[in-house]
Amino acid sequence: MIRPSRRRLRFLGRLPIVATALLASACSGQTGTATSTTRSPGLPVVHLSVTDAGRTVAVVDGVRLVVALDSTYWMFRPVAAGGVLRAVGRPRVVPQLGHCVPGQGCGTVTAEFAATGTGSATVEATRTTCGEALRCTAGQGDYRVQVLVHGGST
Repeated sequence: MIRPSRRRLRFLGRLPIVATALLASACSGQTGTATSTTRSPGLPVVHLSVTDAGRTVAVVDGVRLVVALDSTYWMFRPVAAGGVLRAVGRPRVVPQLGHCVPGQGCGTVTAEFAATGTGSATVEATRTTCGEALRCTAGQGDYRVQVLVHGGST
């Protein structure tokens, strides 16, 4: 008997989550899927990064969004109260201590959100500094992802 590898089993375990996100995206008529999707105890988790800026991401109700941006200068804006996304805790700043010029903002800022209803919401972050004492130029200081939350079970 051939036994499937752990890697293949992990992939197969994530397949329903990825398929749900793709199906929700196709049904909405929007393009774009999340950077990656994993599963935490009981809830799917969608991971977004700075490369997802400007995209529309479709998810199902109950999903958790984890947005990790690649500079400690990012500041997340609050999501609308009573909307379809709820902030889970405060954003976490993790500076990179080694191999970084002071003032460069090396590290990450990560915010987590829970999809708590159906509809649309925007995840936004801003920064004014884009490196070692450099002001951001057009487009570098704004992060915005539109999130479409559809009903359904996970």
